[in-house]
Amino acid sequence: MNCGACVGRINRALNELDGIHGVEISLAAKSAEITVNDADFDSDTIIAAIAEAGYQASPIALANNE
Repeated sequence: MNCGACVGRINRALNELDGIHGVEISLAAKSAEITVNDADFDSDTIIAAIAEAGYQASPIALANNE
C-alpha cells in the first residue's frame, strides 16, 4: 500500500466478504486489523480478496479474543 486509494480498495474488497465484522487499515504500518464474525473464518479468503484487489498479503498474527 502506498496511498489512501490503496487503503480504500483493500477496505472495499474486505468489506464485501461475508463474515467480516470490522477492518482497520494502517497505511503507515502497511497492515490491517480484521475482525471476523466466525472463529472458523478462513484467512486464505481474506488473502485472496486482497490479491483480487491487486495487493499481496500474509497473516502476521491471529488473535483469539474469547
